[in-house]
Amino acid sequence: MSRSAVTVLVLIVLLGGVLVTASGCRPASESQPGAEPEHALVGKPAPLFNTNFLDGAPFELSQHLGKDVVVLDFWATWCGPCVASMPTLSEVTNEFSDRGVRLFAVNCAEQPEEVKDFVEQSGLELTVVMDPEGLISKAYGADGIPQTVLIDRQGKVRFVHVGSQNLREWLTEKLNILSSELSGSPGTDETAAMR
Repeated sequence: MSRSAVTVLVLIVLLGGVLVTASGCRPASESQPGAEPEHALVGKPAPLFNTNFLDGAPFELSQHLGKDVVVLDFWATWCGPCVASMPTLSEVTNEFSDRGVRLFAVNCAEQPEEVKDFVEQSGLELTVVMDPEGLISKAYGADGIPQTVLIDRQGKVRFVHVGSQNLREWLTEKLNILSSELSGSPGTDETAAMR
């Protein structure tokens, strides 16, 4: 891709960040840091789904439950905060990969070609799964993106973060909790930390 095309792509992404509210991509509450309301799925079994990876291979969430801590990040290339948070998500989850943490970037209803172009241009190593009709996003209550969902080894949704504000600190703290838990039920201390 030519330098001018990359410049245009960067401008489009930045413009997407300016227009996020109009596009339905909303940041986390910025008025009260740490006061993010608890998501309706927290404490419930993660909705199971089958879809495809970006390359077309089949993906089943159930194959990872019971052994991995799963991070689902709902995003789109047109969402400025989503794009801005991708390097942080990739970096932090990679730091925990030897502790059984797996990141799946769930793309919201875009064409595979545009997602492939974005991933190639970004230089990030992302495992992208596709949500072509928005059904996975709906099942996870992803009314605004970016939305990051952490699923424990028992298959329960433990934490949900909407937006990109304070993502590094939040993700590091929560992955420390989840990656240190054994395959049994979380204890009282960890359950209290879910809030």
